[in-house]
Amino acid sequence: METILFYGIGIIILFVLAKFLTFPLKVVKELVVNAILGGLALLLINFIGGFLGINIVITPLNAILVGFLGVPGVVILLVIQML
Repeated sequence: METILFYGIGIIILFVLAKFLTFPLKVVKELVVNAILGGLALLLINFIGGFLGINIVITPLNAILVGFLGVPGVVILLVIQML
């Protein structure tokens, strides 16, 4: 009977650990998707903005901002550039 109890406790512990380990992966996935979309938006703005005289330099700080905020980060950089 003790063996069954220990197996049950082990399964519960594995389930809880799996929940804790998969949570950060969701956050990392979201940051990567935001960074890719933001980077594409920066490239698009630089391409189209070249005709209009708008250029946003892609620096590590800008990349971090866009990675965390995504497309709204690009809008913030664009507003800062226009000031």
